[in-house]
Order: sequence, then structure tokens, then C-alpha cells
Amino acid sequence: MFWNVFPCWFLALYRRPLVFLSGVLVVPLLAVCLWLYVVNERQWRVREGHDLLVAARLASRIVVEELARTRQAADAVATQPRFINALAQGDRTVLAGSLQVMVKGMPHVERALVTDAAGRQVAAVASTSPDRTGVEPAFDSPEMLDRTVSAVYVGDRASGEKAVSILRPVRDGQALLGVLHVR
Repeated sequence: MFWNVFPCWFLALYRRPLVFLSGVLVVPLLAVCLWLYVVNERQWRVREGHDLLVAARLASRIVVEELARTRQAADAVATQPRFINALAQGDRTVLAGSLQVMVKGMPHVERALVTDAAGRQVAAVASTSPDRTGVEPAFDSPEMLDRTVSAVYVGDRASGEKAVSILRPVRDGQALLGVLHVR
């Protein structure tokens, strides 16, 4: 029965070329294109999610590495006996010299400063790079710093570049001498 109806239907469509072309060529072509679009869009979304995940992991690794390098720089300076003695005696020249060596020798360090136990700035050194407008972490009083405090924030709002800041207490035994700020 089907074989008898199909030739009649096909012959009727063949006599109308526009209906024939749209029914036999255009509609199936549109159906295939729609199906391919749906399948590809799903694949694009999966791939996009994967790419975003890879980018987020890479960004977090960069921030963790930057944080570790900055913390190592702060620890290297704050544990030197010469630096500790200079902070205890309030020798600004030795402190500025130590900070200058750190800023010049470590290109990722933009600025370093030391405050005494009362929170007053004793010495500060900045690299030649332009100052950023980011908000650095603050602390209420140096006595509150039992341990190193670190923060990651937007250092330059125009470029969205991240900055890392370390606040490290400098101690002589149990006595808090001051705080080293490294950015």
C-alpha cells in the first residue's frame, strides 16, 4: 500500500517545483542545520566551562606563587639580625638600606616599609614603578599582629592587575619591635 501511495504523492509534489524543493531539500537541510547548531552549542558551553576552569586555576597558581615569593622576601629581611637590631635602635639608614636591597634585588617587590611597635613609619622604600591606587590591608595596632598577614587585592583598577601585600611582625624574642609591610 505504501508503495502505491508514495509515487502518487511524490509525483504530485514534482509537478509543483517550489513545494517539491522546499519539502525535499530546504526542510531537511534546515532540520540538519538546527540539529548541528544545538549539538555544537552544547559542546561550546562544555568547552567554555572547561576553558574558564583552566584560566581560574592558572590565575590562582600565579597569585599563590606571587604570595609565596613576597612572603619569602619579607621573611628574608625580617629575620636578619642586622635588620632586627636596626629596628630596635631606630636606625633609619640601616633599615632603609635593607629595604632598598630587597626592592632592588627582587623585581616583584614594589614597595616596602617598616613601622615601629607604635605604628609609626620608620623607613620606606619604593621601586621606580608608578604607584597603584589599590587599597592595602590595614591593621588597628601592631600588637594585634601575632602572625604574618597577607592579602591579595586589585592593585591597578584600570588593568585589573592583582597585588599582593604582606604584613609581617618583626620580633626580638617575644618583644614586638615593629611591622614590615611588603608589596
